[in-house]
Amino acid sequence: LVKCFLPAIAGIRKYPDGGKASRYVRGLIVGDLVSFTEPSGHFCYSAGTVSFRQRGWAVRSLGLISGGVRIASALQVVRAVLDNPVDDTAVHLLVIGDRADNIPLKSATDALALQHSDRFRVAYTVDQVQSSDNWTGFVGFVNAAMLVQSMPTPGAETAVLLIGQPDFLRDACVPYLLEIGFTRAQVLEV
Repeated sequence: LVKCFLPAIAGIRKYPDGGKASRYVRGLIVGDLVSFTEPSGHFCYSAGTVSFRQRGWAVRSLGLISGGVRIASALQVVRAVLDNPVDDTAVHLLVIGDRADNIPLKSATDALALQHSDRFRVAYTVDQVQSSDNWTGFVGFVNAAMLVQSMPTPGAETAVLLIGQPDFLRDACVPYLLEIGFTRAQVLEV
């Protein structure tokens, strides 16, 4: 999955100078060497156990909230759960997008939900919908009612992962997750 943030044309885009990685790659010349490493962080999942910042606990339900192209990271977690034959953890995914026709990996996500309908639920919310979109998901900003419908029920064996722009997810999701009964320790920003 690749999403380029090119410099804005006439200042229309959110990133007027382009994205950080896009600017870096654009500055390379043929023959330059670039070293890549795999993502690494503070979150680990293993068959019903979540570890985050050296603290671990058992989970029976896992919620994920993902924005934009970060869906690729969210789907890695979803697949780790669903592909493990001894793991019966339920997974709930809320994907946040700008337009109904611009949700990365929607077909793959929907196929997983269909294949694992007993354990995997997916919901979408977008900022705008065209009349031709035939949209059945949520429209508008994340709110408490949307999270009640799309996330697992809060409980001791539940965690919610926020995967996306930290400020947006922290400001838009954390207050509502706390309002519906999750503790701050159960809401993990990865």
